[in-house]
Amino acid sequence: MEISWDRKFEVGHERIDFEHRIFLGLIVDLDTAICAGASKERLSRIGREVEA
Repeated sequence: MEISWDRKFEVGHERIDFEHRIFLGLIVDLDTAICAGASKERLSRIGREVEA
């Protein structure tokens, strides 16, 4: 997945924008792991981070 943070995604609230950047990074990490054939354990770990 070729997506990265862009200022146009910002909502103008520093904390929310920060959390959205982290969330987007986790989604990209998850996609990368899936495409690389990562183990279920690795995918579960990323999933738990997304839920947190």
